[in-house]
Amino acid sequence: MKYFIKIVNNNNLIDKSSLNEILLLGFNNIQAVSKSKIYSITGVISIKEIKFVCENLLIDPVIEQYQINKMETFKNVSKVNIWYKPLVLDIVSKNIEEGIKYLGINKKLEIHSGTQITFFPNINKKVMIQIVKKIYMNELIQNFEVVQ
Repeated sequence: MKYFIKIVNNNNLIDKSSLNEILLLGFNNIQAVSKSKIYSITGVISIKEIKFVCENLLIDPVIEQYQINKMETFKNVSKVNIWYKPLVLDIVSKNIEEGIKYLGINKKLEIHSGTQITFFPNINKKVMIQIVKKIYMNELIQNFEVVQ
């Protein structure tokens, strides 16, 4: 089974430094931007075990919540996911893999970590790709996928 996990800040914080950088580049129609950690976990693992991993390893329960396999769509936003390329060492994923073993789940899992960027309001796909390539990713080691 493949699970998509998104970590959401309880306060829905806007990434003001990135927004300022975007505005400095001349993309003035963007009102807000937010970043979320995302994970992909694939393997023979139950939803109960995934929830256990989220609650005990992936989130800080005071300030964060998690969503599993929830691919929400909204009319006024644009989203892009940024992942490491397959042959690049994803150290965050390796640490999560070790953490899962320490939690007592000894299963062979494929784990990937990434970032989801959300732009408000909805922007042109071409403009979004320009922004993502200039500010959020390193094309040598990362790929992106437009989600919405």
